[in-house]
Amino acid sequence: MIKFISQNLEYPKACQENGTQGRVGVRFIVGRDGTISNVNVLKSVDPFFG
Repeated sequence: MIKFISQNLEYPKACQENGTQGRVGVRFIVGRDGTISNVNVLKSVDPFFG
């Protein structure tokens, strides 16, 4: 999971420039083989994060 997050996390440029920070709630399914699917943002601090 850490590998997936580190390879797929994209911090929006607008949020970087504005210094936007906070928690983002995410729901996902981990398959038997470790694959991640059905990723959904549940709660976001900024529309650019969703």
